[in-house]
Amino acid sequence: MATIQLSIIGLGQIGTSLGLALQPHKASVKRVGNDRELLAMRAAEKAGAIDSSDINLPSLVRGADVVVLAVPPEEIRETLAVIRDDLKDGVVILDTSLVKTAAMKWAEEILKPEQYFIGWLPVINPEYFFETEYSAEGAHADLFKNSMIAITSGPGTPAKALKLASDLANLIDATPFYPDPLEVEGLTAGSHLLPLVTAAALSNAITGQPGWGDGRRLAGASFAMTTLTLNQLGGNKRPGEVLLTNRENTLRVIEDMSAALNDIRDALQENDADRLNKLLRNAIFQRDLWLKQRYTANYEDIPQAQNDEAQLSLSDTLKGLFLGRRFGKGKK
Repeated sequence: MATIQLSIIGLGQIGTSLGLALQPHKASVKRVGNDRELLAMRAAEKAGAIDSSDINLPSLVRGADVVVLAVPPEEIRETLAVIRDDLKDGVVILDTSLVKTAAMKWAEEILKPEQYFIGWLPVINPEYFFETEYSAEGAHADLFKNSMIAITSGPGTPAKALKLASDLANLIDATPFYPDPLEVEGLTAGSHLLPLVTAAALSNAITGQPGWGDGRRLAGASFAMTTLTLNQLGGNKRPGEVLLTNRENTLRVIEDMSAALNDIRDALQENDADRLNKLLRNAIFQRDLWLKQRYTANYEDIPQAQNDEAQLSLSDTLKGLFLGRRFGKGKK
């Protein structure tokens, strides 16, 4: 991979982690960073995540071979408009957000034909699933190690641009794969957006109760962990934007969630202990199964059938997997 200039816009967890992951490749990748917060830029420089910073977006991207957008969805369109005239022909813009089809539409409207916009969605290393910090303080050089990068693009994107996106994924020890943008949004609606919706609904439902004044004294780990994903939206001025840009898929998975809640409610109403226990055991089994698959990166050799013996085996294995990991902790 030839020497390139990589400009990172947004030095939160994703942008800073990318810079840290590329630190061993400083000889071939010049890293320049920008963030709205001056302190974030200084911290990224001090940590070695970037070689230099620039408070001016146009000068930041001037001469860049790759521009990484690690900004909230509501800032993508504005950012593209600001940098458009200073991007050189042949530049590759990598968008790390969950918003794919809408972002590609904005790029098509704003960018020049020789400025190539590619969706580049990183999936984090399972080692950090249970950390509680989603800002730059939660950045790690191996945040993407042994994980996946979903690379999506519109028609006409040249092979050399896609290769550059793929090479960058390989440099940070991630595996690139190439789903359709619509497929990505359909899948992430359930695995990324629904947890946000569920956490928001739970927070609003519980804190809006008349007894919350006393209830908050008793609320503990279950409430904290279930609503933890809301931390991802903490810095967003318009946190609903990511839901609105994937509106149809979000509505679909909300309906799925409502149906699952109704199953549990019906079992409770009917005092059906067998059905209730079965629903909860299946939920535990499926979560344990997914965690084991993610930690081992093995999606083939684990039994799919749900039964008590398989569930017990999975639970025992997971105890070993979690031993020594960063379960329930914040920063290293």
